[in-house]
Amino acid sequence: MDILLTFAGNRDPFNPEVVKGVFTDGPVLTLLTERSFAAVHIFTTPNTLTNAQQLQQEIAARSGDCRTRIHNIDIPDPTDYEALFLHMSGLCREIREEYRDQKPVCSIATASGTPQMQTVWFLLAQSGLVPATLLKITPPHFLRPGQKAVSEIRLSLESFPRITLPSPETLEIAATYLRKEKLEAEREELVREFSGLQMIGRSPALTKVMETVRAAALYDSAVLIQGETGTGKELVARAIHFNSARKTEPMITVNCAAIPETLVESELFGHEKGAFTGADRQKKGKFELADRGTIFLDEIGDMPLPAQAKILRVLQDKTITRVGGEKTISADVRVIAATNRNLPERIADGKFREDLYYRLRVIDIPVPALRERREDIPLLVEYFLDRHNRRYLRQKQFSRDAMRRILEYSWPGNVRELENAIERAFVLSGGNVIKDADLPPEILTPPSPLSVANGGPLRSEQTFSPGASGGRVPSAQPSVTDAGAIRIPPEGLDLDARLLDMERAAFEEAIRRKDGNREAAARFLGVRPHTFRKRAKENFGL
Repeated sequence: MDILLTFAGNRDPFNPEVVKGVFTDGPVLTLLTERSFAAVHIFTTPNTLTNAQQLQQEIAARSGDCRTRIHNIDIPDPTDYEALFLHMSGLCREIREEYRDQKPVCSIATASGTPQMQTVWFLLAQSGLVPATLLKITPPHFLRPGQKAVSEIRLSLESFPRITLPSPETLEIAATYLRKEKLEAEREELVREFSGLQMIGRSPALTKVMETVRAAALYDSAVLIQGETGTGKELVARAIHFNSARKTEPMITVNCAAIPETLVESELFGHEKGAFTGADRQKKGKFELADRGTIFLDEIGDMPLPAQAKILRVLQDKTITRVGGEKTISADVRVIAATNRNLPERIADGKFREDLYYRLRVIDIPVPALRERREDIPLLVEYFLDRHNRRYLRQKQFSRDAMRRILEYSWPGNVRELENAIERAFVLSGGNVIKDADLPPEILTPPSPLSVANGGPLRSEQTFSPGASGGRVPSAQPSVTDAGAIRIPPEGLDLDARLLDMERAAFEEAIRRKDGNREAAARFLGVRPHTFRKRAKENFGL
């Protein structure tokens, strides 16, 4: 089985120069016109990911039988010899293992990629780590009459000495050091990013949040961040941590809603060997791992009551005890909690401890919904769009109609929904202008039947009937069950889509009325909480 290993370079899939009005094939496509392969593995770094994707599409269009796969080597510097060698050697081992039973015959295209990448290909081939034939692709302007563009590089000559392969232990040590350096670089990048309070917007509501973050970062007091889903509560928590004296220590994030109730205490506080069935060794909990740093308890409103009591003890005594243990362990941890629940309502229902609520709420940071800071939407759109343009080397922008749609939409999923909508529109747009048709369909839908034009709730006596254009307009009919309340246009209507729109609108309004508390919203609509949460997430992205 013939396999090609190659990087995608700046000249792939096509050379940037136009010859006689057309773009000529780049190195890899030139190679594939002279030789055929059962599979092509395209290596790339983030800088040339777009080239790799376009090359993959072009290969598929020309040869549907050829399997292609992209391997993204996520390193910031494509000239780093050590990082390239470790990543490329590891990927080549995985590829050869994948095709082991098919007796793979590997070839390497050396023309594409940086000089450092080409050098590593030579090292891998000469060391025997990757048994392969090196292929040279001669540029068109260097070809002699009758000469083929593709030729093999013969390394049997004395001028190409053999290279001793590093031992597996040496490679593993080098890989460990590389991972350590990468983690340290990522931590430094996080400190730089969040120490600048990377919150996009200038609205009074967001400015107040940022002022509170600056003040909270100076001290170790407990913080409670409250806001709807998608408003950026974790971003606020990170800003507090990375602007505090604890910024060089760990920040451990715990999603309290995602941990099974039976394992909450073990996850948070750890356990001793033999503490329960399956505890075959001692395990440190999240609080121990966050020692001298910060623990971020996301979705604290969904934490079981027994675990809440132990969180209260940590806040009071600064100590923890592992499950099944007796030893008291000091916990120098700053606690930041966040929730989209209405905690006073949870307290009234007996599902959240009042004393824990006041312990956490030393500093209270309410994060505004996006609809409450609409003046920040253009800045957020610019930020997300610029990020995609820089990543994919594009210059896309939104049309006026698309921006108008974005500004008019209520954004029940807040900043997270806006971010996803921008990415979707960027991907689906055909040219450099993103049109309103590229936006998600819910943004193009007229205002929901449970909201009036100014965003307030629909009065009980109002209903909605189709207008001339198919959209909804308010009608003063007494109820939707009244025969005159709904008028079907002559061309008919999509009943399933209409009912789905009404269901989404009902979910949005219930969530709004219950201040983001989905369990209360479910009861308000007479829907089982599990069903409500599943449909809200899967059907409507709420």
